[in-house]
Amino acid sequence: MYHREARRCEGAKSYLAGCIMAGAALEALLVAMLHLYGDELEGSAVAMSKGRPKPLLGWTLFEMLKVARNAKWLPTGLELGANWNTRLARIGDYAEVLRQIRNLIHPSRYLLDHSPSRITKRYLTSSIEIFEAASSHLEAKVHESLRKDMEKEKQDSSS
Repeated sequence: MYHREARRCEGAKSYLAGCIMAGAALEALLVAMLHLYGDELEGSAVAMSKGRPKPLLGWTLFEMLKVARNAKWLPTGLELGANWNTRLARIGDYAEVLRQIRNLIHPSRYLLDHSPSRITKRYLTSSIEIFEAASSHLEAKVHESLRKDMEKEKQDSSS
C-alpha cells in the first residue's frame, strides 16, 4: 500500500510525501521481517525491553534498521555516522539514507537537515529505488528460509 502511494505521489509531484511513503513501505517490510524472524534476534539488546522481548509495534525504524544490519538482512559496508563512500555502501546503508529522508516529515528535522533545499523528483526516485532494492533483498531472505524448510521437510519425510 505504501509503495503504491509513493508511486501515486510521484505522479502528483508530491515528492516529500512520496519519500515519506517509501520510508513507510520500508518500515512495513521490516515489521514483517521482525514478525517472521524475531526468534533469530533473541538475546539482542535492541530486541529486548526491560528484560522481555520488545513488542512488535514498539520498534522505531532506526531500531529495525540496526537489527537488519546486525542480522545481515540488509548488509552494510559503512559504519553508522561514517562519511559516505559509494564504493563501500551497500543496501543497508542506503536504507539508512531512506530513513533520514523519511524523517524530514518532522519540521525540525527538515529545518536542521535540509533547509532551504526542497525535496525533488530525484529524491523520490532514489527513495523508491532504495525501497525496491531492500524489498528484493528481504524477499531473497524469505525465499532462502523457505527453501531450507522445504529441504528439511523432504529429509524428515524420507527418513
